[in-house]
Amino acid sequence: MMQGSFSFKDVAEMLSVHFNKSIEVTDYQNVSGGCINACFVLETNAAKYFLKKNNAHKFPGMFSVEARGLQLLSGKATDFIPQVILQFEKDDVQYLILEYIEQGRRSENFWNDFAKQLSDLHRNTNDKFGLDHDNYMGSLHQKNSWCNSFNDFFILRRIEPLLKLAIEKKELPDAITKNFEKLFDELDNIFPIEKPALIHGDLWGGNFMINKNGRAIIIDPAVAYSHRECDLAMTKLF
Repeated sequence: MMQGSFSFKDVAEMLSVHFNKSIEVTDYQNVSGGCINACFVLETNAAKYFLKKNNAHKFPGMFSVEARGLQLLSGKATDFIPQVILQFEKDDVQYLILEYIEQGRRSENFWNDFAKQLSDLHRNTNDKFGLDHDNYMGSLHQKNSWCNSFNDFFILRRIEPLLKLAIEKKELPDAITKNFEKLFDELDNIFPIEKPALIHGDLWGGNFMINKNGRAIIIDPAVAYSHRECDLAMTKLF
C-alpha cells in the first residue's frame, strides 16, 4: 500500500480487469490544480495514466457523467479530448482514469488551431437544446432536460436554478429576481438565433491544456447542446 489518503490497490485491480492483464502501480505524483478532486499521475508497468478521485456520496455520479461527456466530445472531435480509460466506484470512492497527456508549449499557430478545433466541435448539432443526461459544472449539479429554444434552456436549466441557489444561500437578495425577469424578456434581442451546438460548457482557462505537439486538449467538460457563444463567453470569465 502506498502512502496517501487511499490505497492504489483498487485502481491496479480494476485496470488489470479492464486490460485483462496484470497492472501494477509503481509510482505516483500528486497533481495540484484540481478544484474539488484529488488528482494523480500514475506510473504503472503498462503506461502512465491520469487519475481523479472523489467522494461518491458528496457528488453522486459525477465521474460517470464526466466520462460520458468526454466520450461524447471525443466522438465528435478527435485529438482534442483525453481518452477515457476507466471509470468506477468502490467503497464510497469514485474514480476516473484518463490517458496521460504529456504537456508541451504552445505552437506558433496555437490560438488559430484552437479556434478551428472549437469551431469544428460547435458544428455538431441537435434538434433540441440540452442533453440526454444531467451533469456537473464543477461541484454544481446541472439539469439538461431538452428544450425547444436556447432561451428556454438558458433560463430554465441554467440561470433560474443558480439564481434560486444563490438566494437560498443569502448570496443574492430576493429583489434581484425582478432584474433577471427583465433580462429574460430581452434575451431574444441579445442572443442570435442559431441551431444547438455541442459545447464544452465550462471552457475557462483552467480547463484546457497544451499537449506535446503544442495543441489544445480540453478537459473537465459540462457538456450540452447549447449556444456556441456560451463557450466563447466562458473563455473570458477568469
